[in-house]
Amino acid sequence: MGLGVSPTRVIDPVTGRTVLRTRSPILAVAGREVVLEERAQDRAGEEFGLLDSATGAERRIGWPSTGGALEYSSLAVSPPLVAVGFASPIGRQVWDVWVLNTETATLTELPDMPAFVAVKRANMTWTRDGRLVLLAESAGKDVVAVWQPGQKRLKVKTVRLPGRRNAGSDAFAILGS
Repeated sequence: MGLGVSPTRVIDPVTGRTVLRTRSPILAVAGREVVLEERAQDRAGEEFGLLDSATGAERRIGWPSTGGALEYSSLAVSPPLVAVGFASPIGRQVWDVWVLNTETATLTELPDMPAFVAVKRANMTWTRDGRLVLLAESAGKDVVAVWQPGQKRLKVKTVRLPGRRNAGSDAFAILGS
C-alpha cells in the first residue's frame, strides 16, 4: 500500500503522494483491510475500525472484554488475521491475546488466555504456514507457545534462551518456514 509516515497517513514512497489518510490511528494493514484504533462516539470505550482501502467502506468492531484494566500492547499480522495483545503491566502482569479476522470482522480470544507473564518480555509473530508463535517469560522461565487457528489449546514449552536475561528487547523473528 505504501509507507506509514504518521499514525494516520500512508504515502507512496516513490512519489511522496499521500495514498491513504485516516481520522484514527492505523494499527495494522492486513491485505487491503486497514485496522484502525477508534474511540467509540456513542459509548465509552474503544473499538476497532476496519477500512477497506480499495472501496473506502468502514466497519466497526468493539474491543474485546479483557477483564477491565488491560490496554492494547502488541500485534502481529498474517492477512486476513491480526493477533492483538492486551496487557496490564501493573501489579500481577497479564497478557490477553485476541485474533481479529478482517474478512469476517470477528474477534476470537486465544485458548488458555489470559496468561500471567512479564508483559515487557512478551511478543508474538506469525509463521509463513499460519501458526502464531508467542514468546514470553512466565514465573521466571522463558516459554514458547504455538497456536494454529482452530486449535483448542496452545502448545506450550519451556525453553532456555541464551542471553535473553540481559537483552533489552522482546522482539524475535521466525526463520525458515
